[in-house]
Amino acid sequence: MFPSSYVCPLQKAASRRSWLTQTCANPYCGAVIKQNREKYGLSHYLSGQVELDDACCRTNVNNFDIIFAGPVPPNPSELLGGDAFRNMLEVLRMKYDYVIVDTPPLGSVIDAAIVGAICDGTVIVVESGASATNLSRM
Repeated sequence: MFPSSYVCPLQKAASRRSWLTQTCANPYCGAVIKQNREKYGLSHYLSGQVELDDACCRTNVNNFDIIFAGPVPPNPSELLGGDAFRNMLEVLRMKYDYVIVDTPPLGSVIDAAIVGAICDGTVIVVESGASATNLSRM
């Protein structure tokens, strides 16, 4: 789960809002920081069902918005590798100081590799003694 303790330092450092997007195969974190009800998610936006503003959820943390994953689509990797995801990131980069994209673990699905290639940087979290060494070196 994305720790809400990461939100406060980013929120304080940002003059504009910060944004967290969960990828399509990663639906969690809903009740932790949600202020208004989730109606739509990233999968709705990427599949062309709604506009980006419709997928946005304001939170109870100042200067912090989120797009929840939405329902898991049959083709999450295709959606994340498509133009809609790239275009979304470009729009969010202009509007927000920080855009954080949270993905499932690197070894479980290809989402993290696809998203990592598009983002400006990545943070890989590994658990000492529990993570496979070959995945940590990627």
